[in-house]
Amino acid sequence: MRGDRIRFPDPLEDGCTVEGTFHEVAVDQPIEVPGPEGGTRLTDAAWVSREDKTTARVPYSSIRPA
Repeated sequence: MRGDRIRFPDPLEDGCTVEGTFHEVAVDQPIEVPGPEGGTRLTDAAWVSREDKTTARVPYSSIRPA
């Protein structure tokens, strides 16, 4: 999956879905996401890059094929 084109919710774009490139799972670097009943929970994360080549750490479960 490394180098694959993907779509992901970009934290810099208020969570709007954008296209980018998958890099790797962020091992031992969980990310906080809203919990189903309020509060937050930790989930697996992944490193991705945007079209402008900047990187972001996003929830792995939110990544979709482009």
